[in-house]
Amino acid sequence: MRKKVLSVLLAAGMLAGILSGCSRSTGTAPEETGGGQEAASSSVSREEEKGKSDVTIQVIVPGNFQEFPEGIDENNNFIVDYWREKTGYDFDIVILPTGDEGKEKLNLMFNGGQVEGVVFTQTTYKASQMAAQGLLEPLDSYLADNTLYNQYKDIQALGEYEGSQYGIVVPTDGIFAQGSLTVARKDIMTANGFAQQPKTFEEFNDLLYMFKDQGMTAMAVYDSPTKKPFDMFLSMFGISSTHASNFMLGEDGKLQFKMISDQAKDYLAYMHQLYVDGIIPKDFASLDITAANELYLGGKAGMVANDIAWQMPQLFQSSEELGYDSKYLDYPADSYGNTAYGDTHTNVANQVIMVAKGCPYTAEIMDFLNFLMEPDTLMLNNYGIEGEHYELVDGVPKATEKASDIAWGVYYRNIFLPEDWYQAYGVGADWAEYYYPSERHTIGKEIYDLQLPVSGEVINKRDDLTKTIVDPYFTKVITGEESLDSFDAFVQEWLGAGGQEITDEYNRLFEESGKEPYVVTSYLPEEHPEYTGKYLFDGPEQE
Repeated sequence: MRKKVLSVLLAAGMLAGILSGCSRSTGTAPEETGGGQEAASSSVSREEEKGKSDVTIQVIVPGNFQEFPEGIDENNNFIVDYWREKTGYDFDIVILPTGDEGKEKLNLMFNGGQVEGVVFTQTTYKASQMAAQGLLEPLDSYLADNTLYNQYKDIQALGEYEGSQYGIVVPTDGIFAQGSLTVARKDIMTANGFAQQPKTFEEFNDLLYMFKDQGMTAMAVYDSPTKKPFDMFLSMFGISSTHASNFMLGEDGKLQFKMISDQAKDYLAYMHQLYVDGIIPKDFASLDITAANELYLGGKAGMVANDIAWQMPQLFQSSEELGYDSKYLDYPADSYGNTAYGDTHTNVANQVIMVAKGCPYTAEIMDFLNFLMEPDTLMLNNYGIEGEHYELVDGVPKATEKASDIAWGVYYRNIFLPEDWYQAYGVGADWAEYYYPSERHTIGKEIYDLQLPVSGEVINKRDDLTKTIVDPYFTKVITGEESLDSFDAFVQEWLGAGGQEITDEYNRLFEESGKEPYVVTSYLPEEHPEYTGKYLFDGPEQE
């Protein structure tokens, strides 16, 4: 049985990884520099195959908060030593600062001619943005033999620019689908005639007003009414969400910005009525996740929306201590009778691998990327040394207490597959019961704009209009400060402020893409005995 302290350490490391956009790794202690080489010695050495190479591959990776212990650094540790031994190449690892400083540093390095090798970055639009500036090497001639590209071909359009492939997209963190979550007081529901969770919009509406009749705020929501805490309501009008997926397919076969659609107008009318009736908090715009959870745990709200899974362990623990029977609600059908699909996590496939323009060793980099996809390499990079940092139990890696010794391994876990996430974090950090329910209402969702190679300039303009025009208007209409009669004027304001040009660009790229949607699928492994779904309203998926 894994000790509780290990789960805490893994969880803490994971949160640090999320904050920096890069997941945390398991690893080794400083005195074990050579152990990794012995741990994966079964693979055939490339040095034996082709002789020692004099190529030094520059590898630029995202920043994190983890530090290297005394005696090792980014270029001298058992992971990089293993890479050298098995490939025959040398490596120069460059770790960027975290956050905006990292983005600025990378831009400066590109502009200063300091980037000559391979770059792992967390924002896919950088491939098109940097390709437009002539900073990247086209990779088309290498793709037929690239394992990562071909294994995850359905997301690779994100790395295209003007018909050529400039980036290879990685399923970062193994998290392709993640939606918002709604937790409800099942005990109160059952006591008031709601033994089953609502399946239709009308049943859900009845549930809201049942909680009101109990003297409670029905749903504790917070922030802007276009964002993830409002996702369950947004999904019921087909406009979820305005971040990862901003455009919907209109009846004319063209893309339309969701928040200026007829469905958005229906949503605003409904939400205004809920606000007037006291179904949602009067001060929702000034609340945050902590305040919303306090309403729920204080017995003042029957349901609470959370915008991401990572806050859930404490919510459920506190709920159980209070004697509440709290469960996740599935999304009912939408107000038009269709399946209601929820928000898709903003970090869907958001990491891309790029090669600098004019790189003298592009072929060697592509060989290195294939090496990173080999089973032995993935195990070492993601879990550390077998027998020390993990044990194989029925073929499945299980973390040991020493797994927390190599938090610095985060810098080398830049190809992280869904099955690795399940074992390292779903099981190792006890996240499975909180994360996988958030996939349920995203599975099967068709997304038409996610894979389009939209430039950074267009994305920034789109988000700025959402912040300055859309969010304020939606809040004012819901609170009654502004009448819904002004909706047409709002639409024209958005279009006139640059929205028309943004829409035209999305549709141009949509036409060029072949108009095929990205369909969200679950990345829960077929065999998942550690995940039961115990917090689902209808009970565990398996006993």
